[in-house]
Order: sequence, then C-alpha cells, then structure tokens
Amino acid sequence: TVAVNWPCWEWILKSWLRYMTCTYDMEMQVEQGALPSRVLLESQWYQDRFGHIFQLREDLNKRAAFANTRGGARYCAAPNAKKVTGRHVNRLIIDDPNDPESSEAEFLSVQQWHDGKLTTRLLPGGAKVVIQQRLDERDLSGYLVERDEWRVLCLPERYDPKHPFVWPDDAREPGELLWPARYDEAEHRRRKE
Repeated sequence: TVAVNWPCWEWILKSWLRYMTCTYDMEMQVEQGALPSRVLLESQWYQDRFGHIFQLREDLNKRAAFANTRGGARYCAAPNAKKVTGRHVNRLIIDDPNDPESSEAEFLSVQQWHDGKLTTRLLPGGAKVVIQQRLDERDLSGYLVERDEWRVLCLPERYDPKHPFVWPDDAREPGELLWPARYDEAEHRRRKE
C-alpha cells in the first residue's frame, strides 16, 4: 500500500517529489513496488483524473527508475544495489530491508548500508518510513528504534494491549486477529507454529 500508492497519491498535489523505495531484493522492489505504481499512474482512471497535472517522461522510464514531467521521480534500491549514490529524494520508503534468512553479518551489513549510503540520500525536510515484519532484535527496525526517535505503528497479527508498541487508536479486542479474512484462526495457529 505504501510503496505503490503513496507516491501516486502525493504526486497529485506535489508532483515534484522524489522517492526512493528499498527492499532486500531489488527485483522484488521493481515487481511489487515500481511496476504496480507505474500501472496505477498510467491507468485510465488515474489519467482521467490527474493526467493534466503531469505525464511520465519518456527519457527516464525504466523498470527500476522513472520520472514525471514536473521533476518528480521514483527510484528503487536494495542493500546490494549500486545505484543509490547521486540520487537525492524527499521520501525514503524502506520496506523489508532484511532478508528473512539473514545472518548476523547480513543484519550488520543492512545497518551499515542504512547509515552510510542510504540516509545521505534523504533531502532536508524529507520523510523516512520503514516497514517490516520483525525478524530479529538486530533487524533494521530494532536497530533504528534503539538509536533514534521514531513514531512506531505496530500491527501484530493478534492484538495484545500490553505490547510495548501498542497503537493508541487500535480498536480491536484483546486476542482479536488483525485480518481474519486473510489469516483466520487456523491459519494463524499454523503460521505461529
């Protein structure tokens, strides 16, 4: 939702914004982030409503990077990708930066990538969002929460009002599943095992 729709929504009023979306696997970021976003931008529905504001540029229209005619752009990146340096963005969306099978060295590598190359790409006044299923105390979310001030939105599959990052507006009952239509009680138990 964030990596696909946020840029398309914000470009309606701020078409000059530049985004970098990141995940642990570059091809997955392209397939699940950039391409669906481009499909939405080029859809008849979007064009009928907002096509008068901007169009996608033909000279920067690649799978992992595209731009619009008002100065806005969207780039994809991954910890192992080389194309981070030189691109400055207003929005940094980091979605699942750690491979679920990360080793201790890989957790450290993602932390160094974040602190070294990645955060220097964010322009002053920009926004950084990290989205991830928690994997380990050493994953990027754990590392960042220990170091910096973050506003944490934690949506556990099963609601626990004693969770350290409980969202104050979460109206679920204790023990209630987050999305029972997708993961019912039986599937929740299977996944938990």
